[in-house]
Amino acid sequence: MGDRALYLLILWRYRLPAIGALEMPLAVVCIILAASVARRPYGGEVLTSGWLKVHIVAIILSMAAFALAFCCAVFYLVQNRLLKSKKLHGMFRRLPALETVDSLAYHLVAVGFPLLTLSIITALIGVRTGLLQSGVSPLRTTASLVAWAVYGFYLLSCSAFEWRGRRAQYVLLVGAVAVAATVSLHRFA
Repeated sequence: MGDRALYLLILWRYRLPAIGALEMPLAVVCIILAASVARRPYGGEVLTSGWLKVHIVAIILSMAAFALAFCCAVFYLVQNRLLKSKKLHGMFRRLPALETVDSLAYHLVAVGFPLLTLSIITALIGVRTGLLQSGVSPLRTTASLVAWAVYGFYLLSCSAFEWRGRRAQYVLLVGAVAVAATVSLHRFA
């Protein structure tokens, strides 16, 4: 749901309907995963915790932002390759400028990174208060911190070192792999 809302905002603000071609398969996968997770029983006290509600909302929104940033990175790299090989014809001529896609990816990560930070902090609070103690593993924590570090590096490299273009998009691909690893380690049970 979060990724659809972000996509609609992007469509309204940036007029980039082509991002939806990449975002839609991701949304379908997320819906299938959510449906499989929804069948599992959850403890009542965990879901009534305010900190955990903030954690869940923050993590869903951050993952949606990172998923769309991944779509932008793929979109950028494919379009860049088509431009360099001079095979940009047909419907590909109507694609947005590379700078627009690069800027959108940066803004998505700039929104997702603080949300990921908030979700990590609220998870630590949940562990500290004893709500999440049974499901915490060092591997999950490490994977979350690696994803956080990759996106932090991306933001730092884009703002301080003025990275743009393919180099920055490759960092986003590494971030997407880190997020996928983090999500696969969380069984939500």
